[in-house]
Amino acid sequence: MKIIIVVGLPGAGKDTAAEFIKNEGIHYFAFSDVIKDEIRSRGMKDTLKNEEDIAKELRKSYGRDIIAQRTSEKIKNLQEDVTCLGGPRNIEELEYMKGFGEVILLVVEADERTRYERVKARGESRDPKTFEEFLWRQNKNYELGIGKVLKTKDFPKYVISNNGTPDELKAQVIKFLKTIK
Repeated sequence: MKIIIVVGLPGAGKDTAAEFIKNEGIHYFAFSDVIKDEIRSRGMKDTLKNEEDIAKELRKSYGRDIIAQRTSEKIKNLQEDVTCLGGPRNIEELEYMKGFGEVILLVVEADERTRYERVKARGESRDPKTFEEFLWRQNKNYELGIGKVLKTKDFPKYVISNNGTPDELKAQVIKFLKTIK
């Protein structure tokens, strides 16, 4: 099985890229769903701070690859040639997924101001409201290890620049999918 792992900083367009991949008939699972499930099971409110705290706690208590372990439960019985996962935050999560198939990174990039404007425009109650809050969230991603994920050379990696329109992103995602198939 080929496992596409979509990575990027907040607001880069990971979810949009993943949506285009899903529209091509490829199963998609977000690593963040594991954290959101944990928050719900504890009766907590789904806030950005709670997500960050729970993610850190789970990784500290069960190992840096715990989110990948729990996500793998959703894909291990799939009979698909290609599946897609989104949002790992550290190398250990990528390494863990190698046990299920060929890991291919799809890195979605956008400049910082563009990413901030996108996050702000979403208008979700849990998203940062100020540039300072946005930077705090970005720094939390770096603390979890996203920098190493974005820079790794240990996996096949395709980089998409997403400073344009959704249609431009879609065209790049479709081109990427043709490349890996």
